[in-house]
Amino acid sequence: MDFHHGFSVITGETGAGKSIFLGALGLLLGDRADISAVSENTDKCIIEGTFNIKQAVEPSFFDENDLDYDENCVIRKEITSQGKSRAFINDTPVNLSILKSLSEKLIDVHSQHTTILLAKNSFHLALLDAVTGTSSEFKTYQNLWGEYKKTLAHIDQLTKATAELEKEKDYFSFLVNEIESLQPGLTEKEDLELELKVLQNAEKIKSVLLETSSELKFSEPNIHGQLSRVLHLLDSITNDIQQAAELSERLKSACIEVDDIATELSALESKISHDPNRLLQVEERLDALQSLFHKHRVQSTEELLSLSKTYSEKIKEAQDHDEQLEQATKIADKQLNELTHRADLISQKRRAIVPKLEEEITNILSMLAMPSAQFKVEMNRTENLSGRGFDDVAFLFSANKGESIQELSKVASGGEMSRLMLALKSVIARSSNLPVLIFDEIDTGVSGETAKKMASIFAEMGKTIQLIVITHLPQIAARADWHMRVIKKETAQETYTVMLHLDEQERIHEIATMLGGENFSATALQTAQEMIENPK
Repeated sequence: MDFHHGFSVITGETGAGKSIFLGALGLLLGDRADISAVSENTDKCIIEGTFNIKQAVEPSFFDENDLDYDENCVIRKEITSQGKSRAFINDTPVNLSILKSLSEKLIDVHSQHTTILLAKNSFHLALLDAVTGTSSEFKTYQNLWGEYKKTLAHIDQLTKATAELEKEKDYFSFLVNEIESLQPGLTEKEDLELELKVLQNAEKIKSVLLETSSELKFSEPNIHGQLSRVLHLLDSITNDIQQAAELSERLKSACIEVDDIATELSALESKISHDPNRLLQVEERLDALQSLFHKHRVQSTEELLSLSKTYSEKIKEAQDHDEQLEQATKIADKQLNELTHRADLISQKRRAIVPKLEEEITNILSMLAMPSAQFKVEMNRTENLSGRGFDDVAFLFSANKGESIQELSKVASGGEMSRLMLALKSVIARSSNLPVLIFDEIDTGVSGETAKKMASIFAEMGKTIQLIVITHLPQIAARADWHMRVIKKETAQETYTVMLHLDEQERIHEIATMLGGENFSATALQTAQEMIENPK
């Protein structure tokens, strides 16, 4: 399907398949794929569209997303029979978020669902920003607001974690100080246990050492003296027998060894003393170590020191949380200042446009056969900043003279909503760079002179943007620059939908059919021709 610049209409019988066009377009613009889009006995469904983006999208968007830039941008969606889908921009695969970021710059599709949204205040804000030209600024604000909320959530998480760690920090500090004040050596416990045995048995040990050293060298007789006499005897025959010489050498070594042992035993005995004070010190030190081991359920000094290191890390973690919390709070304050500044600027721009918007909407509603309609934009500044900035926005409306002006959801009928939405969209179209606007049966409940006025508004909008309107009204179809008709065809095997571009004569017949049905009269045919030739 090729769409021309200006104002185009699409007509056709109910059920002919006009919704197929909107469904396919929706898939191109980021709607999630549905397996029902793939025909039976078909492996894949492909939807492709070419959009002239020269006035709508900056090349920087493509640079930021690693995409090739072309003024005629090709968007493609492929859906398999298994329900899997892929999206492409200029043949580069993209995710749905990138596709939606691009599509929202290209097309605005208005449907009956959108009219329902008009009752929601959040939608009022979006429409006001579209008219004001602050949509992009507000989106940046919302992105920053999202980051700010993440920071606040992080602060909350840190605060809770810090509070928990703070409770434990004093206890951990006490444990670390307790261990560090004792300053246990790596092998101290084992060394003290050995020393304790010596101190507890000092008298016995000294007695044994003294006796053994005496037996070896100092008593009469002693082993060293006896070995010396034996050596003297053996030396007397070393010249006579070679083996005696060898045994003599060994005996000399034994004498030297016995002498050394006796000396060391004597020295060791002199070092050992029965010292009750030292015994008490060792016992107290071991008791302190053992108590610490038992308290912390460890078996060695190495485990105890490792545990002390763990406690120290917990203390540092608590201190780190304090620093992180302080840093996060500074970031949050900075973000809040930035948000406040942006929210103030956006609010000023919103408020500045309100009087003009109210006047324009009221004038357009008057054109649409609602001369007594009143339209007001109520803006209240909130005390606290929110995702909307500082503004609560509500559209107020009264359709008839003497009726109090109230919120839209309370007073506007379906037809009134449609006309109000058209008025808003026409104002947006003049103030927006959006290149394409599509209306799907916005004319529901409209007829007669109002339909003519609506058609005039569409014709005016079509001078500045590419406007596509799906309609059942001949008054609107007659004002279009281009007319397309959707028809359903059947073969023996399948049913399919075709969109036809109508020439001048075909347009007349289509509008005549819209006026008088399939068996239209000559009068209807003449009326159709006059509507096209004399639209006003």
